[in-house]
Amino acid sequence: MQTVTQTGDGNRITELSKSIDRCHANIEKLYDELVKASGVLEAQKAIFEEKLERIDIIETTNR
Repeated sequence: MQTVTQTGDGNRITELSKSIDRCHANIEKLYDELVKASGVLEAQKAIFEEKLERIDIIETTNR
């Protein structure tokens, strides 16, 4: 972008600016998906840990 800006090529600057905007929007979308997936992961992790704790208690009791 810096090189194109220095040359003063308005059409190319516009193309690059739009491309950068699309990339930024895609990054935001992917970040939102990551945040949602992380939330699901944490919820599943909590469920798994609770079940594992119950299994450990049962095994300890049966010894």
